[in-house]
Formats: sequence, C-alpha cells, structure tokens
Amino acid sequence: GAILYAILTLRHPVTGKNLMDVLEKVARGDIAPPTIYNRMTAEPAKADAGEVASAKKFAGLPHCPDGQVPESLSAVTMRAMARKPEKRYPSVGQLIGDIEAYQDGFATSAENAGLFTQLRLLVRRHKAISALGVLMLALTAGFVAKVFASERKATAFATEARQRLAELRGTAPIFRAQAQVDFEAGNRDDALQKLGYAIQLDDSVADFHLFRAHLRQSSFQLSEAADGYRRVLELKPEEPSAKENLALCVKLLAADASPTPQQAHKLELLAALKRQKRLLEVASLSADIAPDMSAGRAAIIARLRAMKQLPGWRDDRVTARPDGTYSLNWSSLPQIDFSILKGLRVSRLDLVTSSVTNVTSLAGVDLRELRLDARNLTDFTDLKGLPLEVLDFALPNAASFSKQGPVRQLSDLRPLRGMKLRELNLSLTKVKDLTPLAGMPLQRLNLSRTQVEDLSPLATCTALKWLHLQSTTVHDLTPLANKPLEWLGCDSRGITSIAPLAGLPLKELHLPRTRVADLTPLASCRQLSELHMDGAPVTDLTPLTGLPLTKLIMNGTKITDLTPLRGSPLTGVALASTGVTNLAPLAECKALEWILLPRLASDPTPLRRLPKLNVISYTSTGGGGNTPHIENHPRASQRAADFWREFDAGKAAAPK
Repeated sequence: GAILYAILTLRHPVTGKNLMDVLEKVARGDIAPPTIYNRMTAEPAKADAGEVASAKKFAGLPHCPDGQVPESLSAVTMRAMARKPEKRYPSVGQLIGDIEAYQDGFATSAENAGLFTQLRLLVRRHKAISALGVLMLALTAGFVAKVFASERKATAFATEARQRLAELRGTAPIFRAQAQVDFEAGNRDDALQKLGYAIQLDDSVADFHLFRAHLRQSSFQLSEAADGYRRVLELKPEEPSAKENLALCVKLLAADASPTPQQAHKLELLAALKRQKRLLEVASLSADIAPDMSAGRAAIIARLRAMKQLPGWRDDRVTARPDGTYSLNWSSLPQIDFSILKGLRVSRLDLVTSSVTNVTSLAGVDLRELRLDARNLTDFTDLKGLPLEVLDFALPNAASFSKQGPVRQLSDLRPLRGMKLRELNLSLTKVKDLTPLAGMPLQRLNLSRTQVEDLSPLATCTALKWLHLQSTTVHDLTPLANKPLEWLGCDSRGITSIAPLAGLPLKELHLPRTRVADLTPLASCRQLSELHMDGAPVTDLTPLTGLPLTKLIMNGTKITDLTPLRGSPLTGVALASTGVTNLAPLAECKALEWILLPRLASDPTPLRRLPKLNVISYTSTGGGGNTPHIENHPRASQRAADFWREFDAGKAAAPK
C-alpha cells in the first residue's frame, strides 16, 4: 500500500516534523488519502483531521490520468494501509486483483462502487455495444409508439406496450450515464442528445432535467436553462441548485436583452459556476471569455509599461474581476501619478503597504473600490471626488494591532460626507463621530476597535446588513431598529438590551461578554442560524424555541435547561462553564456534529446515538491569544471515537 501510495502521489504516505511525529501518525493510522493531492490551493489552509499538515500549493501529477489520482486507486491504497488488519486485503492476490480491475475498467472492491459508477464503467468498457444498445432502444421506442398509435390493436397489445414502456423507462439511467461520459470527454452536444433520450423515457427524474439545464446554462442558453430549472422545481421543490440557478438565469435574461451576451454577464455566470464547483463547465465557458479579458488586461499592462522597472512589479498584479473590470494591486510600491489609469477599466485599487501619501491623481479614474493604509495618507479630502462604492482603510496585518487601541490617524469622517459608499472599513482608526455617514447607502460597516460610542447617525442608513462593533464602547442599539441587518457583532459591556433587534432578519449574532440577559427579542428573528453569547448573563433559552439555529455558543452563561433546543437543527454547541446537567434534549438534535460539554453534565450517554457527532469533549481548545476576535471561542477538542473509548474506560467523566 505504501509503495502504491508513493507511485500515485510521488510523496511519502506519512510525514511529520520528526521521527516521533511520524511514528505517532502511523500508530493512529493518521494517513491522508492520495486524492488529497488532487486539491489545488493558492493559499495556505488549515488541514482537516487526517490530512497532510502542509498547506503548500500542490503541483499536478502528470503521470496520473488528467493529473489526478483516481478515486478507485486511492481507495485501494487506503485499504491496503488500513490500521486494523481485518480491514486490509487478506492477501496480495486480492490487492493485485483490484489493481487489475481498475486497469480493465472495472470497479474495485475497495471503493464500494454504486450503481451509477458501475453503469458509467460499463459504458466506457463497451462503447460499441452501448451505441448499439442506444440504437436498439430507439428502435424499440419506435415500435412502442407505433403500437400506441394503432387503433386496430387489441387491449392485450396495449397492455404489452405499457409493459414495454416501463422497461424502457428503466433504461433511462443508461442514457444519463452515457451523457456524463460524453460531457467529460468534451462532447457537450452528444451529452445533451443523450439527456434528451433519458427525459423522453422518464420525464419524472429531476436529476435528468437538472443536468441538462446546467449544460444549457453554461452554454448561455439561458431561456432553455430557465425552463429546465422550473421543471426541476416542479418535481423537487426544495432543490437548492435549481432555485439558485433559476434566479441567476432570470436576472441575466432581464439584464441583457441583446442576442449577444455582454462580457460582464458572462463573467457573472462564470463566477457562479466556480462557486458551485461545476469545474468542467467552468473550463468551457472560460475558453469563450478568456480572449476578451486577456486583451483588456494587456491594455492596462501596456499603459503601465514604465512601471515594470519598479522592484516588486509583476504582471499578475493586474487581475480580471467577475464584472468585466480589473483590479490593480499596488501594495508595497511607490507613489505614482495614477492619472495614467484614466479610461481603463480599473475598478479596484489596493494601496496597502505602499508608500502612497495622497490620491489626488486618482481624480477622473472610474474607481469603485479602494483599499489603503490610513497611516500613510495625509489628506483624506482627496477621496471625496472619487465614485467609490467600497472604501477599506485596511491594516497590513490586523492581528498585530496594539493593545493600546487604534493605531491610525484617521479620525474625521467629514471628507466622506455625501459619498455613495456601500462598504466601509474603519477598523483600528480613531473615528468617534459617525455623523458624516448619515444617509449613506451602506450595506457593510466595520467599526471594530474604534472610539465610537453613539450609533445614532446610522438610523438613516436603511440598507445596513452587516455591522462589526467589537472593542467599542457602544451602549445603545436603538438606531439599528428596523434595519435589514443580517450580521451583528458587539462585545461592549454597555449593551444590556437587544430589544431594538426584534424582528430583524439576523442570520448571525455575536454578543459575547455583553450584559444582555433577556433573549426574548430574538424569538421574532426567524432566520437566526448562529448565536454567540459567551460570558453574557443569559439564564433562559426559551425564546430560541423553533429558531433554525445551527450553531450556539453559550460558554460561561447562566443557563441550566436545554429543553428549548430539543429537535433543533444544531450542528455545533458550546456549553462550557454553564449550569447544565441534563443533555437529554440534545439527543433529538440529529444534525449535531460537535459539542463542548459542561463539566456538571457527568452523563453524556444521551448523545451517543447521534449519527453525525464526531467531536465531543469536556476540555477545549481556542478562545485565547493576544488578539481576541469576536468570533473566537473555546471549542471541543476530542474526536468522538476517542471520547467514548475513554468514557467506557471510566476516564472521560467530568471532573468531580
């Protein structure tokens, strides 16, 4: 298994910081599957449990099919390297048999292949026979149609025809599988044809319609795609992909009535496909869009040709955006005359860590987003004439802020008065008076670690959806009443009431360390899915009954009864340092994946049968550090299997 692992990935199966680290991983069976090297990531990311800890950008695997480790061979490798002997192959012969099965186009025993996979492999092994089968099915369908059309046939023939039709409907998945094969091979038209056959045979399968609608949408056949998504929703009303993509098709159709789709709309569709991980469709649509985008990007780079001599300049500082415009990253570069950007489709400029001290030369540039370090800017009045929608006074490394408080010189917002900003980040500035923001169409506002106390000017910001108030001295949330607020974070000890939040469309609410005791106003926040109340004097969870909560953080509160949470869709809950002793109500939270237990609850057995619970402990990790964040809180630290093993051995009980 280790040899096969190395052949597939060109890497060792187990790595570590030192020999002991490697040995411990081997003893635990902590081996990442070879398919982890199929993931391509440009930035470091935290490894999941059991995955390789390194977060480097992986290069492709040119010796593997399409540069990717096949799932089937990955499964064979992991079975051969299973920690428990009974889960490994009984003999080398069976291992070889699975490898030969893969080479011959069959499913391996290790991958537990389903019907769809078996059908797809069958089609690939017997393309000629499959084509003949398609022809035979088409002829059979014609025969059935003729039988139905004939008025001279007796009832017995009609019964026979109905039976034949039922049999044909049973073959519809074969056409679906063939369509998948054709699409993966780059034959979109053939795939659409096969899906048409499948739908003719069985119009009641939502998956057939969804696949065809996706293919039509990525070809910018938006009207036909919208019809397909509507049919999916008739068959499966709660299908999220059909809902999302129908809305996107309707939006693009309404925005673009011309026969030729506009570049911005193609880019919007491309961004949606990337977000939905529809990678094969992304590739074909990108090929259609890329030439136009490359020409626009080349024009900007040509205009900036004199800047290529600057240390640190790279052409990849100019990047395309989903709306057909471009972003220019000028970070760590010197002051220049930005008027050279006039007439170019540069809508976003990043000046963080640059030595730019004034932005006067940006006048006349159609700039919509600006990110800059306020420590360097000497005259903020130059911002007023810019058509900005997003303004971010970013800090190069926000985690390094001083404990003494705000570190940047911006304190007077009067230069921003009258601007049409949608997003504004003032974090770590010396801002105290928000009066100049009154009436702005702000949707997102970050005031964390500022000197703001009074939110009254925000009463006229009627579009506000996201507001960050961490480490401020705000004491009254009344100006937020009747806002379309979806996210709010505030940890001020001056907050004692959340009455103004009643009825808001909140989805996430973070109020750690506040003095809020009464959650009654949240009973009417019917979209609330995440609530953080660490250290608040909350005693009663009754107002949360029936809310769609998926995450609840109540560490250090005064709650004792979890009955209001019975049957809720919670996936995670933290109850450390509470008075809760009975965990039985959580036994009906079937979606629960992790829980930080209260020490007083010595009997966790009601949670033992929860099907998705994979992390559970009395001890915690996280929640500390020198740079506390409002979303940072202690988390459960032990895998469920280890917890229950220790519990059964009498070691995991809560401390006496």
